[in-house]
Parts: sequence; C-alpha cells; structure tokens
Amino acid sequence: MQTTVALKRAERELEAVLEKQRDLPRQLSRGSVDGVRTFVSEIWRFLSKLSTSAGLSPEVAPTITGAVVQESFPSLIQYQRGHAQDASKLLIGRWRTYAGGHPSKLPPQNIELTPSDFVLLALFAVVVAAIVASAAKASRGPAIITRLMSSLDLSYDDLGRMLGVSGETVRRWAQRKTELPDKHLANLDIADSALTRLQSLFLPDRLPSVIRRNAELFGGARALDYVLQGRIRDVVDLYEQALSFQE
Repeated sequence: MQTTVALKRAERELEAVLEKQRDLPRQLSRGSVDGVRTFVSEIWRFLSKLSTSAGLSPEVAPTITGAVVQESFPSLIQYQRGHAQDASKLLIGRWRTYAGGHPSKLPPQNIELTPSDFVLLALFAVVVAAIVASAAKASRGPAIITRLMSSLDLSYDDLGRMLGVSGETVRRWAQRKTELPDKHLANLDIADSALTRLQSLFLPDRLPSVIRRNAELFGGARALDYVLQGRIRDVVDLYEQALSFQE
C-alpha cells in the first residue's frame, strides 16, 4: 500500500493528466460520448499504472481499477464543472480504499445532478461497460497462460508449440506487451477448460508427472506430446474414456 505522501503525489499527477485535456470539460458539457470515453480511458490508464506501481498483483489490479472506474461518475461531474483537483482527490481516495481491502468503508459520493447530467450518466454507463468488457478480455489470456504454465509445468516455448507461435510471442502476451489475437485466445479458452477437466481426474500436484509418462493410451507417447500438438482436449477425452472403463 502506498504512503500518504505517495498518494498525494498521485492526486497531483492525475489532476495534471486531466488538466491537459483542455477541451474535455466542454465536450462533457455537450454530452459528447467521445468526451466520456476519453475521460474514462484516461483515468483507467492512470489507475492501472498506479496499481502496478503499488505492487498489486496482475490478478487483483484490474479488479480494483474496474471497481473505481465504475464508481467514477461523481468525479466526472466534478471535472466537467471545473474541479479537476476535487475529481482527482475523490478517485485516488476510492482507489486507496479498494487497494487497502476495505470497500465497505467507502464514503458516499453525494453530488447534486442536473437534468443534463443524467444524459452523461447514461453515456457513462455504456462507455464503462464496454471498457470493462475489453479489459476483462485482455486479462483473461495472460491469466490462462499463467495457469497452464504453473499447472502443467510448461515453458513459454512449450505453450508456443501448443499455439503455433514462438515462445517469445507467448511471453509478450503473458506480460501484456502485445495484444493476444482472438483466434489464440479462443484456443487458450479451450485449453483452460480441458485443464479444469484434467484437474478433476488427477491430483493437481501429480498432473505434471502424469502427462510426462509414456502410455499405451497415447500410442506409447506421452500425453504431453499431444498437449504440445494443441490436442489437450483429446488428452482429456482419452483419459476420461480409459478411466470410465476401469469403474
């Protein structure tokens, strides 16, 4: 968790980021969807970096950022009315409460809304929903990569063979340095589902050694060889069939 001094600095830095968007308050006043999208995108990027610098795990950080952004409409109104400092303070305060693990202690965000503000509220809800969905998709792939590597004792190169790309490409996907294409994300989803089935058949700590044994079930090869060919679902099907015969 960051110190009070660091959080005050974050407030000033966020205020500076918002102040650079000189035409944004005017866009918001006109009820511009592009203006709402710009505001939400800017605070999402800032809070994501803040979460990373605070040492939050890759699994936790997006959840906290998403929670704060989804509750950021009062800050948008403060900013639209010319109070960038108040907007920044409110956002960083909510981030601090979530990052500290005390969302139940969040203070109410009381702000009087005008009829035109309700137009912004509707736009805000649509924009945030789209950005949250996009962020969830972006984080799903790296999470599955980490799960496959740890559960099956695989390397980046192993996963690269499995997906038909280089190990370096997988590493960059895992570290979110490049975007994971939909085709490969779909293959990772299939592998993730198959892994869940495998873990229901074998003890998790035995699974890496199980798939590395030569077995008649795989024509004398290893289950791992099938996995590296992108056939992890076939592995599960064969295991389930074999085990059902033993019952």
